[in-house]
Amino acid sequence: MERGEKAVLALQFALLLVVVLVIGNLLPTQLPQTPSFKGVYWGQPANGNEIPQGGVLQVQANATSIFAYFQLPSSTAVSSATASRICADPLTKEGESRAYEIVQFGYDQPSSASYFVISPVGQPNDWSCTYSVLVKDTLGGVTNWTGTVLLRQ
Repeated sequence: MERGEKAVLALQFALLLVVVLVIGNLLPTQLPQTPSFKGVYWGQPANGNEIPQGGVLQVQANATSIFAYFQLPSSTAVSSATASRICADPLTKEGESRAYEIVQFGYDQPSSASYFVISPVGQPNDWSCTYSVLVKDTLGGVTNWTGTVLLRQ
């Protein structure tokens, strides 16, 4: 191979590398491979009462609903969504459990996330309620979220 041919090959390789890097940076960010929760809120999300995943949110006011925001992988849809709670009174050790039907779904354009509403969720004062939410997609992906709300009025 002559010196000029080597220079041409080196230049072609460098240009190919540049093209690959440019195209890679132009492709959109990938969505998750399985469903993922973006946030779960006690009441309207605008109120800012996000329930921490695996943690406890202490609130001073009851809410009528919980909003669960999630993203799905590309080319999938929700195949099922379930929610439940278990509550306990720390003084009497009494409690209750409840399963929810998810009937209200939506899409929030500014956050690029789907959501569903869990309702009713009002709970007695001083009770601690742990909420569990599960989303499955049409490709078999599953995600689970759990968080606790403690009402202290």
